[in-house]
Amino acid sequence: MTRFLALPLALLTLAGCGGSDAVAPPERPPEYTGVLEESDGEGRLLVRAEGDACGIWTAPEDDARVYGSTEDGAYEEIGWDDLRTGSSVDLWIPGPIAESCPMQGAAEAVAVAGRR
Repeated sequence: MTRFLALPLALLTLAGCGGSDAVAPPERPPEYTGVLEESDGEGRLLVRAEGDACGIWTAPEDDARVYGSTEDGAYEEIGWDDLRTGSSVDLWIPGPIAESCPMQGAAEAVAVAGRR
């Protein structure tokens, strides 16, 4: 009986090991969404949501990623230097957010909405 289960289990294990070419930001909702107002050239971004007087300064975590949307609605990884002021962005900030004005937090991912 175990011999009959071994082959299907081995195939499932191999299928799970296959790499996926899908590129995407974290699956949870972003912690902050707004317009990119300023970038200091080192990955720090000032993003401000509509109606938010303060916004948030983010600094990238060591392995932070930046994503842009493609024509077909998927994502592609882009560079920090591809970010442009005036773009609408989503921020994923997994750790604490300092409640200053502007707020501060480390970004694990940034996605540019509607990038073409």
